[in-house]
Amino acid sequence: MNSFQKKTLVALVSHPVKWECMMSIYTSFSIGGPAEAIVTVDRADELVPLLKFLKKEEIIWRVIGRGTNLLVADRGFPGVIILLGREFQSISGCIDREENMVLVRAGAGCSLGRFSLNCMEKGLAGIEFAGGSRAVSAVRLS
Repeated sequence: MNSFQKKTLVALVSHPVKWECMMSIYTSFSIGGPAEAIVTVDRADELVPLLKFLKKEEIIWRVIGRGTNLLVADRGFPGVIILLGREFQSISGCIDREENMVLVRAGAGCSLGRFSLNCMEKGLAGIEFAGGSRAVSAVRLS
């Protein structure tokens, strides 16, 4: 990234940008070289302008979750890693007893374990199938 891109990146996010930070601290296997930049975004209204900027500037980016089963080369990642913060970890739901229906919504940054525990605490069933699976989230800018 050039200096203009770096300054703009810093201005677009509310958390400090981590430069040349080792990805090994963000992966369950504890491997991976430095990412050019790591940013945390807490809200969608912060994420959208960031993604537009990265697309416009043709900067490579990836959104990562908890880093489970994530392999990063020793040479690192030549772009921006996006971590999803507070708003993206929310869980909300509603129960419609007349329709015998439950809707639970979880943000892309919510761990599967936290989501499952939340459902269990509310006496909800149906997520058991995911007990051994990995959660995968994707964001695409149109």
